[in-house]
Formats: sequence, structure tokens, C-alpha cells
Amino acid sequence: MKNVLRKIKKLALLPYVTVAPVIGKACSALPRPSRLFSDTEKQIFFGYYDISPISPDGNTLLACRAPGGNVSPHGTHPELEVGYYDLKVTGSSFHSLGFTTSWNWQQGCRLQWLPDGQRVIYNIFENGRFGSRVQRVSTGQIERTLSEPVYAVSPDGARALTPNFSRLHNLRQGYGYSQLPELANPENYETADGVWLVDMLADTKSLLLSMEKIRSLNPLPDMEGATHYLNHLDFSPDGQKICFIHLWLTAQNKRRTRMIVCDVSGQNVVIPTNEGHSSHHCWRSPDELLIYSRRQETGERYHLYTLSTGAIEVIGEGILCEDGHPSFVQPGLLLSDTYPSAQRCQELFTYDIAARKKTRIAKIFSPMQFTGEVRCDLHPRIRPGERQGCIDMVHEGRRAICLFNLDQ
Repeated sequence: MKNVLRKIKKLALLPYVTVAPVIGKACSALPRPSRLFSDTEKQIFFGYYDISPISPDGNTLLACRAPGGNVSPHGTHPELEVGYYDLKVTGSSFHSLGFTTSWNWQQGCRLQWLPDGQRVIYNIFENGRFGSRVQRVSTGQIERTLSEPVYAVSPDGARALTPNFSRLHNLRQGYGYSQLPELANPENYETADGVWLVDMLADTKSLLLSMEKIRSLNPLPDMEGATHYLNHLDFSPDGQKICFIHLWLTAQNKRRTRMIVCDVSGQNVVIPTNEGHSSHHCWRSPDELLIYSRRQETGERYHLYTLSTGAIEVIGEGILCEDGHPSFVQPGLLLSDTYPSAQRCQELFTYDIAARKKTRIAKIFSPMQFTGEVRCDLHPRIRPGERQGCIDMVHEGRRAICLFNLDQ
């Protein structure tokens, strides 16, 4: 009987599986004008939306070149090639800087520019341990190898934040690294692990907030007996605060989340969202944090939190009603995206806060095989202080990067 029901369900879904993607692909439209960076044999992508691959001077685009197969890198640990494109050259080819096996499809290897705009840092696995590599782009020279992997680097380049990447992989595949599974559940985890602050000059780290401390902050009832971990760490624009997502799997295996903010010494903790759901976020100023989150009074919305006063404002009420990956182009203009629709189309759009106006700038088709851990979210990224951005997308069955300009 179960087999019969399964066949009936499969037949019922056949029109959706066959027709909807055809409609979605026909409706797909890239930003105009735009530049596409792709490879006929490899997959070109960057990763998450919280850091920009475009150099401060706008001349260089960082990128990752992955194997052609759309399969999980965990377990086999294929090499990811790290490199860049010269934006001053029309039809620029990929310039390789090196390789790493510490990567995933959602966030790459946390490749990012250092503040001088001349050097980059990215995560590696070397000599049986995780670390990170500082490399000069113009020459390819490896300047330093740090003994810790990094998630986010402070605006002045002096400090970095890092979670337990092994535990992150174990509890949310697609975000951490799998080479050292024994580190996923270290002894005395609650007191010996949590949010780590890395001194990048001294190459040392200190435990900023232990998991024991994090759990004790205004706890919710379903945290009892739950499994806890961290993700999405970030510095405020002035480097004086940090934020991160605290996640826990309840005894019923339900994932719950909340945002936590504190200063760089681990003091003055604020919990802007504590109702079980906080996802994507971005800073508008050192005191303002936009978070797609759930509140009893307003439901799931983009909420703008003013940390010093506790004020909360809904952004895009009745217009922005689904989760995405937001960034501020300027204080009054938001850039974000959507997940695939029934037709497998993702929208890229801007939202003018004062005018309450949403403007779609692209509609991107995503084939059905790009789901789950191997999905390809647009992850729109904006060059800081400019109106130049880029997205990851699927082009002819492989990932590619699309560069666009909002002024044209």
C-alpha cells in the first residue's frame, strides 16, 4: 500500500517537476547590464552574503573555483581553488592563488579582503589542523599562516571571530568543515568552547563567551536538554560590537535560533530577538541591526533593532514578507533576495525604505538539483560604500558569479 501511495504521489508531482522549471527558466532575467564569470568545466562561486568579494578600489573580484560535480565536499574533501578576476580586463580569466580543502557550498572558505585591499585571508587545513592563510593578491606571496580558522575579520584587521567549525558541520552540514570530527563534541564543551576572539597579530585566541554563558542568558524553556551551537558571527561596522546566531536543537529535534550581541570584550550583552527564530541579518550602523526574525506582535518580518534604546521597527510591512539575504546599499536602500519559488526562480531586488518601494532587478532560475546542502542561494553582496554588487547563480548547470551595477 505504501508503494502504491508513493507512486501516486510521484505521478501527482510530475506536472510540477516537468513544467514548473520550464516556466521558471523562460522567465529568468539577469540584471542589466551585468558581467558573468563562469567556467565550462568548473563551478565559480564566492559564498556567503556578509562579505564582499569586490576589492575596495573596484578592480578585483575574488572567487572560488570548485570541481564540476554538484556534490557535498564533506568526506572526500576535494580541493577548492582560490583566486580572482581582474575587472579592468574585459573577458578576464581566473587567476589562481592557491588551494584549500576547508570549504562548503554555502560559505566557501571564508575568503575575504583584509582592510588594506591588497591582501586576503581564507581558511585551510594543513598539517592535521585547521588554520587560515594571509596572501598578497598582486604577487601571490603567502605572508602568514595563522593557527586558527577565521569566520569574520574586524574592520581594522587586528582581530577575528571563529566558532567551532567541526561542531558547526556536525550540526548543520553545509556551513562547517568535516576533517576533524573528534572536535565536534570536545570534553567540557560548555565551558571550553563558544565564541572565540582571535588576535591576528599575536596569532592567539581567547574564549570570549562560553557556551555555558550563552545558554544562561535569558534562557528559553526548550533549551533544557537541547544541543547548542553557533553560526553567522560578525563585527559591527565600527568594530566595537559583535553579533552571532545561537542555535539549538530541541529534544524534539526542532531547530531554534536567536541573535546575541555584545561588545568585543564579551560584556554588555543584548538579545534583540529571543522568540525562537532569527535568521539573516546585516548592520545599518554600529547601533542598528536588521534581522529577519519572528516576533509575537508582528510575525516573521525584517525587523530593524536599535540596540541602545530597544526600539524595533518593521521594514517593508506587507511588501517584504519572506526571508532573504539583506545588505544596506545605503541607510535608506536595502538589497536582498528570495529563495526559489514554485517555478524555481529567485528574485534579486532593492527596497527603498522611505518610499516603501520594492524594485526587482533580476529573476534567476535555479535547477531542481540545487537543493539542500548543495543549493545555490543568490547571496547578494554589495561593494562597501558603492552601488556595485554581485551574486552567485546557476548558469548552464554550473555555478557562476554575476557582477552588476545598481546605477545603470
